[in-house]
Amino acid sequence: MDITSRDNKIVITSDKKEIIFQSPTSIILDGMTIDFFGEYEKSWFMATYHEVEGKSLFTLRIEGKNIAYIPTDTLEITEKIINFLGNIDILILPGDKNATKIFENLEARMVVPYGEESPIFLSSLGQHIEMMDKYKTKESDFESESTVFIRVGN
Repeated sequence: MDITSRDNKIVITSDKKEIIFQSPTSIILDGMTIDFFGEYEKSWFMATYHEVEGKSLFTLRIEGKNIAYIPTDTLEITEKIINFLGNIDILILPGDKNATKIFENLEARMVVPYGEESPIFLSSLGQHIEMMDKYKTKESDFESESTVFIRVGN
């Protein structure tokens, strides 16, 4: 799967189908806007939109990988949230200093921060990585004990 950024939104492409993480309360799953709570399936993609403590959370299953989209930096990670998110392969979250607490309380194999402050998020975690146009995931990204950080932009 490919991870890119378009119009300051994270885009994941798999088998020529796109998932656009467009706002704190919606995603576009292969052309279908998901902006209401529930479970969805489109083009072999599974997505769940859930609300906890007034905050939106999304989980997706793509190419056998679990993706968690947390579009807020003020979420308090509880047992309920950890159970809902499950085993996270790719974590997409706002890239600001407040979001570091969310990352530190979740175990994710890959982290994709977004937004203008993503360099601050990454440097606060000791990560100094260059921005790239596109990142193609590899199976080895998910086999390592350490977290892979991705910074995409256009």
